[in-house]
Amino acid sequence: LVTWIILLIYLLRFWTLINNFDAVYLNDSFWLLQYLPPTAVNTTLRLRDLRASMIPLNISAYIIPATDAHLSEYIAPRDARLAWMSGFTGSAGTAVITQNKAVLWTDSRYWIQAERQMDCNWELLRDGEDITNWLILEIPEGDQVGFDPFLFSVGKQTELIKYFM
Repeated sequence: LVTWIILLIYLLRFWTLINNFDAVYLNDSFWLLQYLPPTAVNTTLRLRDLRASMIPLNISAYIIPATDAHLSEYIAPRDARLAWMSGFTGSAGTAVITQNKAVLWTDSRYWIQAERQMDCNWELLRDGEDITNWLILEIPEGDQVGFDPFLFSVGKQTELIKYFM
């Protein structure tokens, strides 16, 4: 029986190499094989680390826009926070990460690109629902939302503070 299990593990590893699969470790107990297209970035560890850093700060959701500190749409590579976290490199988009979801909003220009660049940790919302309304429905009342204040206009900061601080 042990021989068959070892053989099965080697066959799975060989099969994943041939079929362009990535192995992702989940819940300290088993491996889940998930398909990643060659254009996608595996964000599992990045999301895990962000979520772990949110816990001691009592932050239920963290918002990452595609802008820089000047609120520019086209940014320098060093300011590409959204691209680093999600894999999505489009110039318009906003991500929200909670303890159990990672969601990206973008407009119709980038829907196909986002689907190709994001891995299965992410859900694409196609600019339908407002981010603030989504957060109100997703996180419990009184919970905090984190964001970098340098990446949002004063109006958007005021709106977020009104609902979540």
